[in-house]
Amino acid sequence: MNRKTLALCTMLAFGSTSFAQTIDTKKVNDLVVKKDFVGALSEVNNLRKQIQEFASTELLKAFPKSVGEFALQPADPMRSDMMGGLSMQLTYSKQPETPKGGTQDTTPKDPALMAMPMAGMGGDGSSLILSMSTNPSMATELMGAHSGGEPMMGMGGGTSEPIRIKGYRALLKFDQYSGAIGQMIVGGAFVEVRAMGQKDTKTVKILLESIDTDKLKAIAGE
Repeated sequence: MNRKTLALCTMLAFGSTSFAQTIDTKKVNDLVVKKDFVGALSEVNNLRKQIQEFASTELLKAFPKSVGEFALQPADPMRSDMMGGLSMQLTYSKQPETPKGGTQDTTPKDPALMAMPMAGMGGDGSSLILSMSTNPSMATELMGAHSGGEPMMGMGGGTSEPIRIKGYRALLKFDQYSGAIGQMIVGGAFVEVRAMGQKDTKTVKILLESIDTDKLKAIAGE
């Protein structure tokens, strides 16, 4: 269990009565004392899952339920990434339009086909993908944009525009393959928003501005 997970464990276990009643950290120590290390590791993994579920519930409170036409969809719990950080992905989607004088098409869609990006701009502009990570290595481009170095250019072109949102370092850019992109660092959290198929960065900026940064830092740390 890494330091960020341990910090979350302490905060969630003692910061709320409901969490304290659910997470039993003492059981791990008891198993170690009994030299049941396999059992202790198994219990740690169970605790990790519980912590991630609790953290996800709290973390969702930091993000808006909707941004203009885009509504937040049900999200999976936070998960550990390969670098030892915690990450989460949220999707904001437009509601299907109902044709004038007709009914909404309810024909089941193939999820695999819906997830395939359109050629050229990576989508049809109907969704926003927000990714949050506590892994600082994900913020290389953002940090570089604010350090005064040469702007980074991806395969789809477009340079990074460093800005400040609520006093936090952020950037905006457009990539012809990924669409509009916005990034921001809030304490120990790196947030990226991709507006697939959109040229205008206005919507990604509004989403970043709508984040409750105090709640986000309460979970992700400084």
